[in-house]
Amino acid sequence: MTRPPSGGPGAGPPGPGGGRPDEQPEQPHENGAPGSGQGHGYTHVAPPSGWSAPGAAPEGPTAAAPPPQPAAPGFAAQGGYAPPGAPGAPGAGVPPGPSGLQPGAAPEPEPISSAPAQSRGCATAAVAAVAAVVLALVGAGVWAVFAISSAATGAYESAPDCSVAPDDVLDGMVPARETELNQRIEGFEEGVREGYECRWATPETASEVPAAARMVLVRYADRTGTTGAEAASRALEAAAHGGSPRNLSGIGDEARTWTENLQGFDWGCVAVRMSNLYTMSCYTSAVDYRADESVPGDVALAHAESLSRALVAEIEQGNY
Repeated sequence: MTRPPSGGPGAGPPGPGGGRPDEQPEQPHENGAPGSGQGHGYTHVAPPSGWSAPGAAPEGPTAAAPPPQPAAPGFAAQGGYAPPGAPGAPGAGVPPGPSGLQPGAAPEPEPISSAPAQSRGCATAAVAAVAAVVLALVGAGVWAVFAISSAATGAYESAPDCSVAPDDVLDGMVPARETELNQRIEGFEEGVREGYECRWATPETASEVPAAARMVLVRYADRTGTTGAEAASRALEAAAHGGSPRNLSGIGDEARTWTENLQGFDWGCVAVRMSNLYTMSCYTSAVDYRADESVPGDVALAHAESLSRALVAEIEQGNY
């Protein structure tokens, strides 16, 4: 069975403009397309006839071997399943996205991709691969503490880590999910930027239809001539660049939504700025156990928006 790319846009998740949020690009460009509200789901397709016990490969004609996992732009294949088109973060192989970037990834030097990776022993491998690619941007895992520096500016003193992710929402979007990436982003100049990359995907052994989600959280400090909020805004624009982004209202100080198609898999991504904090959430899912095609882009985007809104709510409430 083929598994959806696990990397995912932005980590970044695989997708256009893949890359890491290392340097702020002189000209902001990031992807963003409007998504639908929470609650929009998709219908699971029953496993193909001949599918045996959960996790088993379909019987009868030998199931086609999972399609080769394209390496996510800028990411080294880490093995495992990553949905195609995961934003170019180092990690599992993910199908290259437009311009060789992973979904949701911002162009160098400021890029933070956001597309999932793809690869599923069965269907799961494909999704996991894409997600893996998108979210592979980090090094050692470190717990960060999030705080507000002052009520006046509402600036964040540190970046929330992956523990801020809304578990209940993720459980409903990524069946039998496993954490593929939970790391602090390395390479950022100390005192200037800090952030985390997170990725979840349905494992190859699961009987559910594979899906993958990816998140990136980066906090920017004030610098001479540039405030942290301005830097975060540039990162958001860079990530949404090239993905026909659209404004999304009612969330954060500014937000963009967009969809990306990487090797046949549609990713939905939402980037949000909250003062000097930048977040990106991307999602994709296969339509059935074979994982040879994804749900439509608007469906993936609706899920990405639900995930992003839940994430922002958790951050605002300090629930992590």
